[in-house]
Amino acid sequence: MVLHAEGLHFWALIPPDPVQKEITAFKLEAGRLFHTSKALRSPVHVTLIPPYHGSDRRIRDIDLCVEAVARGFQPFDLVCQGFGCFAPRVIFVALLASNELSLLHQTLMISSQKAEGPALPRPSRFHPHMTIAFRDLDRHLFSAAWTHFQSRPYERSWTATGIWRLTHAGASWHPQRFFPFVGP
Repeated sequence: MVLHAEGLHFWALIPPDPVQKEITAFKLEAGRLFHTSKALRSPVHVTLIPPYHGSDRRIRDIDLCVEAVARGFQPFDLVCQGFGCFAPRVIFVALLASNELSLLHQTLMISSQKAEGPALPRPSRFHPHMTIAFRDLDRHLFSAAWTHFQSRPYERSWTATGIWRLTHAGASWHPQRFFPFVGP
């Protein structure tokens, strides 16, 4: 695959098809009821390394770090449970706390920061979630949208088997490279 000179990429966990389809249905519902569609521009995911503009060389360097980290992890289970929000624009499917996920994120950030230094974005805190509405959710509709989703039951578990690099291609994000967990 050939990357653009300054492509936009991020690294994430992507749930399997059944969970992907269910959460995409929530995105579509949010779009239909609350006129928000930007969350549909990417597959359902849990962001590990946030979007980053980088040259082919820099992306390859981060990929090498991600690959090395992934090789040291075994597949692990995650549990979706209910919904959460970052008022006044974001609604998401919540994940239960996971020691494996926290350790994976911390290890990735340390490893990739060593490779890229301050150029790589560093989130202020890690709050794993799967977005169903954001950015284009009108602030005036947020309360109604949050009321709609907040007490709705949703619980699914799934197994994370590796990390994906997603690449921005025009108007949407596409999975480009998979780094499987192989365990020690």
